[in-house]
This record gives sequence, C-alpha cells and structure tokens, in this order.
Amino acid sequence: MILNVYKPKGISSFQCVSEIRRRTKAKKAGHAGTLDPNAEGVLPVMLDKSTRVNEFFMDFDKGYECEILFGKETDTCDIWGETIREEEYSHITREALLEILKNFHGRQKQIPPAYSAIKVDGVPMYKLARKGKAVEPKARDIEIYSIELLSFEGNTARIHVSCSKGTYIRSLCRDIGGALNSAACMYSLVRTHYGMFDCKDAVMLEDIDENYMEYAYPVDLVLQHFPSVEINDKQKTDYINGRSVLINEVFEEEGIRVYHKGELLALARNEKTKDGKTVLKPWKYFGE
Repeated sequence: MILNVYKPKGISSFQCVSEIRRRTKAKKAGHAGTLDPNAEGVLPVMLDKSTRVNEFFMDFDKGYECEILFGKETDTCDIWGETIREEEYSHITREALLEILKNFHGRQKQIPPAYSAIKVDGVPMYKLARKGKAVEPKARDIEIYSIELLSFEGNTARIHVSCSKGTYIRSLCRDIGGALNSAACMYSLVRTHYGMFDCKDAVMLEDIDENYMEYAYPVDLVLQHFPSVEINDKQKTDYINGRSVLINEVFEEEGIRVYHKGELLALARNEKTKDGKTVLKPWKYFGE
C-alpha cells in the first residue's frame, strides 16, 4: 500500500517515514523524492512490499510552489544558508519577471546546488561542502513543463513549477535572480504534486494510525504504464516457483503487470522466445 502523505516542515523525510512506520506498525517503509526538513508537501510513502516500486517513481513529474527572495544569494541557494552575495533588486518589475520566466520553460541545463545529495565518488556533495571541500557540480539535463507567476510584491515572488526529475527548485530560484541581473534564493517550498499524488488529497502525518488503510492507494497505481495480463492457477504456481510462464499475448514493454483472480501478483519481466512469444520472468513479487 502507498500513502500520499503531507510532510510538515521541521522534520526530515526519513523522520517522517520512521514516524509513519511506527504509527502503522509496518515492517518496512520507504519514500519517494526526498524533501528537505524546511520543505513541506507531498511525500509518497510505500509500506511493506510496496517499497519494491520505489524505482518507478523516478520518472514522474513533480510540482512545486515556492517563494523567491530577491537581492540575496546563499551557499545552499535557500534562505537557510550563508549569504555569499547581495545585489540590488529595485529594478525588478512584475513585467520583467514574467518575461524572464519564459526563458526557463522547456528543456535546459541546470547546475545543482553545492549542498545537495548528489554523490561524488560515493559521497553526498553536501557532506563535502560542509567540510569545506569545493566541488563544482556538473550541469544536468532537466525540463520545466510549466512555470507560473502567482504573486510578486517587494522583493518576493511566488511561483508554481511543474518539472522533470533532477530539477532543483533552489537552483531555479538562484538562476532566475541571475537572469534579472540580481541575486535570489529560495524562501519557502511546498511540493504540490508527485506523479498522480496531489497535495489536496494528501493525509496529514498526525492523522495516520493503525487504520491507515482508509488513506492507502494500491501499489499497481504506480504501475499503470505497464500492460497487464491475467494468469491461471497453474501459471501462478509456475511463476511463484521461479519457472518461466509463456503467455499468448504479445507485449513489447519491459514489464508486465501479472494478475491472478483480479489481484496483483507481480510485475514480471518481459522476455521473448526465439519466435517472438512473450515469457514472464520473475521481477517484482507482491503476492503473499
């Protein structure tokens, strides 16, 4: 089962998941898409066997609402870091900001913050940065699907961004400030959606208890982009005993959702026979 949790500010994603595990008495729990302690919003939490679909969250788009503070740049690209420069911002107008935001729409290269979880030789960059070891982050390919100005007043703007994996909103705030011949950092951050999970449907952490099933989503919700097949009793026995299962349907996708009597049994790998028929190979198992 998967929970669409609203992570509050002030705790890490790991602490949030640990608390959910304690409240639900789940044997295992994991989350998709880490949120910093000062950020809040949608945090998908997978319980028990659902943790096996974590990797499939990677390609889902994400939505964020953030505040940008103009005039200041920090080492972490957010308001909680050390100030590294200050610039004039009085020349920034709503019209100028709207025009600049157009340039951040679409595919682009982005340089992540030095304080990030990206690993260099197996070590997260934020750990290296805290030790004073300068590491120049490499630019990464990202895509901004939409970027909307929600409000602008004084030296603060509020925007909503829908983006691809790998996008750092802190870096986006920094770059917007630079494009306006000023400086900027992120002042606040709320994740509004993650794939099919939306902020308005998220359950508050304090509302989760042993009766969490009323808030839970089935694991196959995350696997809807894979085709599905129903197998019979004999095929199920073969599959769970590690034997290949030949099916009549022909699929080209890497994975196939396997159902038995209407219940999700597994996500199988799609391997072909020499004559092009589909064979179900063990991959992710969700049965009892």
